[in-house]
Amino acid sequence: IGALMIMFGLFTRLIAAALAVEFAIITFVAHWPQGFGWSRGGWEYPLFWGLIIFAIALRGGGPYSLDRKFGWEL
Repeated sequence: IGALMIMFGLFTRLIAAALAVEFAIITFVAHWPQGFGWSRGGWEYPLFWGLIIFAIALRGGGPYSLDRKFGWEL
């Protein structure tokens, strides 16, 4: 549901912030012990997506988001 809300731009910053925290936990708890290496289940791929989601949380939904259309920008 969070991915759909980000796609449509509905409560974008709130959902993206929650997902960024989730990806931080995924990266450092589940993938950190495997080390660096995508083929071995390493930490760089979830860290990459976590940083992308964090950037979306900082920037917001953009000009075509439902947040902007409804005037709900947080």
